[in-house]
Amino acid sequence: INTSLFWEELVKYININYFDNLESFKITLLTFFMLPIKKFFLGIPWPWFIFIITIIGWYFGKVKLALLCLVMSIFIVTTGLWEKAMITLYLCGSSVIIASIIGIPLGIWAGLSSRANKILTAFIDTLQTLPSFVYLIPVVMLFRVGDFTAMIAVILYALAPAVRYTAHGVKNINNQIVEAALISGCSQRQLLFKIRLPLALPEILLGINQTIMLALSMLVITALVGTRDLGQEVYIGLTKADIGRGLVAGLCVAFISIIADRIIKAGEDSLGDANYDLFGRYNWTKEVYVSVQAPTEEMMDNLTVGLGYSFNAWKGLYVEPNYSMGLNEDENGEREGTFNLGLAYRF
Repeated sequence: INTSLFWEELVKYININYFDNLESFKITLLTFFMLPIKKFFLGIPWPWFIFIITIIGWYFGKVKLALLCLVMSIFIVTTGLWEKAMITLYLCGSSVIIASIIGIPLGIWAGLSSRANKILTAFIDTLQTLPSFVYLIPVVMLFRVGDFTAMIAVILYALAPAVRYTAHGVKNINNQIVEAALISGCSQRQLLFKIRLPLALPEILLGINQTIMLALSMLVITALVGTRDLGQEVYIGLTKADIGRGLVAGLCVAFISIIADRIIKAGEDSLGDANYDLFGRYNWTKEVYVSVQAPTEEMMDNLTVGLGYSFNAWKGLYVEPNYSMGLNEDENGEREGTFNLGLAYRF
């Protein structure tokens, strides 16, 4: 029995009857979610980006991780593939955000309900057993080629770890802790947000880590649907038998994966540990932040996004470097960006 005709007719039916709805959904997500992220990554200067990544590495893993992030980032710059690496980050970041938004709540549901766990396990097992290229077929038929199609395929491919690890973390909480919380009068809502999720956070981070790894591996395949990232360089190197070009692009993808993996792993290990500043003194607050600023009038025309880092340098004196950039182009087709270095004293 061949069911290919059924699936072909189903795709035709969806395209004929729901084309406008699908196109509206695609344009909305592209305009208000994907393109701002792409503009941000392409607009930020590479020295500032490397500085932020190195500081994050220093925060979570001290000198070793900072040097690892610095050396690997500089390698990407020297190969001339920085712009394509930023497009890779934009596609990976967009996909991982949506995969986490979908996968973590599903994982929580699976961890709390045995029936939901059975249903979701069957669904996730199906996704994980499908060959990678199969994900491209339905999304290309529904959305045609482009970054949006690549993102949908990556989300489907990378969704499984977010669900599995979250479900495992929520489900395997020590029963004695749960019983103590219930005896103390915690409601089910308080039990979830005050007990289960904080204790499951290391597993959730591990799931996000694996989601990033799968997303990056899938991005190499999505070069077939028209992405202009490092995956395209790997694909061109393969089709033209250009070993050097393919290997260099592959190393850049691997270095991005290693940086993300080491930072998240170090962040997971540091949960519950005391935080210290760069000079070994106890630190109350240290954070990486993203800011969005807009005036009350003509909000979308003057929208700016900033990336910054705040750390306690000495006895409550905080150093706060940040870079902000307008998301919209000026008359010359350029975007203005400014670097600021702030100092703050917190009592």
